[in-house]
Amino acid sequence: MATKCSKFTKTCLSNGTWEKKAKLEVDGAHVLYNYTTCKEAGKQTLVVGKEEFRIHTLVTLVTNVISLAFLLPSIVIVALFRYSGSLDSGTRRMFRIRFHFLSSLILVSVVTLAWDWVVGKEHPICKVLIILQLYLRSATYFWMFVEGLNILVPLLQYCFSDRDYDGDCRKTPEYSVAIQLYTVRKSIRSFIFLVLLFGINFIFTWMFYAIYTDILVPYIINRVVDGLQGVFVCILWVFCSKQVQQNFKRAVSRKWSHVFVRFHARKFSTTSSTHLTQAIHPMSVTPIVLDNAKVSEHLKTTREVLEVPEMERLSPDEDRL
Repeated sequence: MATKCSKFTKTCLSNGTWEKKAKLEVDGAHVLYNYTTCKEAGKQTLVVGKEEFRIHTLVTLVTNVISLAFLLPSIVIVALFRYSGSLDSGTRRMFRIRFHFLSSLILVSVVTLAWDWVVGKEHPICKVLIILQLYLRSATYFWMFVEGLNILVPLLQYCFSDRDYDGDCRKTPEYSVAIQLYTVRKSIRSFIFLVLLFGINFIFTWMFYAIYTDILVPYIINRVVDGLQGVFVCILWVFCSKQVQQNFKRAVSRKWSHVFVRFHARKFSTTSSTHLTQAIHPMSVTPIVLDNAKVSEHLKTTREVLEVPEMERLSPDEDRL
């Protein structure tokens, strides 16, 4: 049996607004409605929230450009140690994970920059960008999970492993307890940074949604924190990492060894010259101020001690006579 569908009628005026009626007519009956905009007679679209869209586009552009400025040199630094043979397996694994992690963040920033332009222009590839952005976001969350797993594995090994080893006749405490404690503290610190980096945007979003009635403020804050995640990752995990700094210096010293040899040789020669000058010219280093009265008294005492008695000053010939 065919069902008759209700027909909604509403008049759109030439200025792009709906006719001011308290009710919407549906088959002669009046119902409530909440429509606020419509199309003009010339088929031109009336954009809702145009100023908000401009603010959102500007915030997204600035934050993602700043993130790319930090992410691109960071991925170059990490790529230097990705397949380095001089590193242990754990360090190489860490650099590989962070290489893929930074790559996903870079691609997300690029797609996000193109997103607003495509959506604003109503480009046909909008659906392709939606799928690509969802995939790259999922890849970022996956490598985030792998990074967290790489941090938690040493903690689990420390908590559930026996920190003693058996000898032939006795049980001796392990010598690497201090190293394990340092590793545990480092892992806990990295895990806290991971939670703050990739959970703080959701926490702040819910907080500001509860505080502000206007949806624009929490949305902009969410876009700022989300867009600057690449900056926070680069600062905490690349630029401030002692392990990255040490390996970077080692790699650069191997690549440009003559520069480092010349620098260290110049530094050593300057230090050696300073020590040699101090040894030859001690007065130039630590001047001594002498008192004339004390010097005269010291010379008088020395003269009295060195003075030879008269009988001892006789020659051997006179003694024989």
